[in-house]
Amino acid sequence: MAKATRKVITPVGTLSFPNLSEPNEKGKYGASIVFAPGTDLSDLQGLIDEAVNTIVPSGVNTKALKLPMQRDGSEKEQYGGPYVEGARFFEAKTNFPPGIVDGKRAPILNVGEECYPGAQVRLQVHAFYYDVDGSKGIAFGLDNVQKAGEGERLDGVQKAEDVFDEIDTSDLIG
Repeated sequence: MAKATRKVITPVGTLSFPNLSEPNEKGKYGASIVFAPGTDLSDLQGLIDEAVNTIVPSGVNTKALKLPMQRDGSEKEQYGGPYVEGARFFEAKTNFPPGIVDGKRAPILNVGEECYPGAQVRLQVHAFYYDVDGSKGIAFGLDNVQKAGEGERLDGVQKAEDVFDEIDTSDLIG
C-alpha cells in the first residue's frame, strides 16, 4: 500500500467535474476543486511539502516531480466560471465512494443532484506519491466532501420546474 500523509481539509472552493456518486470510466471517484484568487492555500502547500520530504523514495529527483496546485485557472478558462487567472485548482481521486455531508454534517443522500459542478464545497484530502509509467509526482487522494453552499452551475443544467410555466391542461385531453 502506498504511503500517505496526514489529512487536511481544504478551504471552500467550487466543485468541478464531480464523479462522487458513480465512478468514472477508470473506476475512480473524485472531483476537481477551484479556489478563487487570493485563497489561503498554505495548509495544502504544507501537505505537499510534507509529502515531498517524507514519502518520496530516496534517490528520486524531487525537483522533477509533478505537483498538485501548480496550475493556474486561466489554463481552463474555456470552462468559464471560477477558472480565471490567479485561481488554483486540483483534482482529488479515490477508489471508493467518499463520505459526503452538508454544512451541518448530515449525510447527503442525493449526491448527484446536490453536489453539482458549481456547488461550494470543502474536501478532506491526503497526499500520496505515485510512479506510473515514468511519471512521478505527488497527488491528492479524496477522503470526504462537505457541501458548504450553492453556487452557479458550471454545466448549464437547469431544473425543469425553473424552465417551464404552469399551463392549463384541462382542454388538451378530452
